[in-house]
Amino acid sequence: MTALYICYQSIREPLTETQVVAYLEGLAAAGHTMLLLTFERSAMNAAERRAQAGRLRSKGIHWRWLRYHRHPTVPATAWDISMGVFYGLWLARRQKIDLYHARAHVAGLMGLILKTLTGARLLFDVRGLLAEEYADAGVWPRGGKLFRWTKAFERLILQHADGIIVLTHRGRSLLYEWYPREIAGTPLAVIPCCVDRERAPLSPVHAARPLTLAYAGKLGGLYMITAILQFFSLVKKTVPESRFEIWTQSDPGLLTKGLEDHGLREDTLVGCSSPAELLTHLGSQCDAAVSFIRPCISKLASSPTKIPEYLAAGLPVVANRGIGDMDELIAREGVGVIVADFSDEALRRGVEQLLHLLGDREVRGRCRYTAEKYFDLERVGWSRYRGIYRQLDPA
Repeated sequence: MTALYICYQSIREPLTETQVVAYLEGLAAAGHTMLLLTFERSAMNAAERRAQAGRLRSKGIHWRWLRYHRHPTVPATAWDISMGVFYGLWLARRQKIDLYHARAHVAGLMGLILKTLTGARLLFDVRGLLAEEYADAGVWPRGGKLFRWTKAFERLILQHADGIIVLTHRGRSLLYEWYPREIAGTPLAVIPCCVDRERAPLSPVHAARPLTLAYAGKLGGLYMITAILQFFSLVKKTVPESRFEIWTQSDPGLLTKGLEDHGLREDTLVGCSSPAELLTHLGSQCDAAVSFIRPCISKLASSPTKIPEYLAAGLPVVANRGIGDMDELIAREGVGVIVADFSDEALRRGVEQLLHLLGDREVRGRCRYTAEKYFDLERVGWSRYRGIYRQLDPA
């Protein structure tokens, strides 16, 4: 098929590289013609555009882009949707597009309009529960106007989608509970955030170093950085020579007070790294990693990319309950520790369990095996995406 993948984010975002481009490369390798439309927050000069286009072309992806507009929120998003639809129609006139593959809700609305106007099929790659995410983060009031509009559009897109992709089994259950009529009989695939094993080569572990724990990802919002620092401080009390690393693209200034309050400033490295370099570093320089995210309804449909990446690097994970399918998987496979909540008692128990787990010489191998079994880019991601494309192929 010829598919237009609509992605309402920038090609320069690391998540676009690991969770969009990586999948499209697999679809292109299977013989599909893949067009990618992104929305860029800032302009690119001609040299950068050529470099990006050439890099993507080498993966079999034909890249197009439009400008992203941020303010004022509703008119700016409406403008971007309109431009996306007009551009999609222009592309459809130049070559026959069989499928609009829409990543998340804003792109889903563009895809729905394009499907209606052209008759092509629509694949809704849900990615998350947008209205619940904004409500859980305190950005929108639950039941407010924007929340209700988003839920109405969500229902409409799901009702008319020819195929649906979700990240978790718990997210699938929610959709069947909320929209039983709308999605009855629609092909639906569960495809978690996957990781490319080539980005996480086996690295020699440097034994002559202190116990080192890591956190990689965003700061603030639903990401429980205070609880992470509290956990680090409890590890420090138990193993005084331990060290910590925080790798983030967020403002590192958000950590300053917390590191001071927990007495961790001298023991914590704060930095930023590319995804490929980071996984190699974690695998050789760290012993375990932490992922604390505030449990809420939107996170039942979430598949944090950091956890498969930790596992692929051979690191056992300390995580909390209620985030997608991760707590059940980590406990079942013996590749980490699940804390019941963020109380001091639960965190102390988590420290004890982690130190006990790190005494298991087989744990790093189990982590890599688990990443390969459940989150491998080719065996899981490419295979399942190709499967739903075959279901939607009109031929």
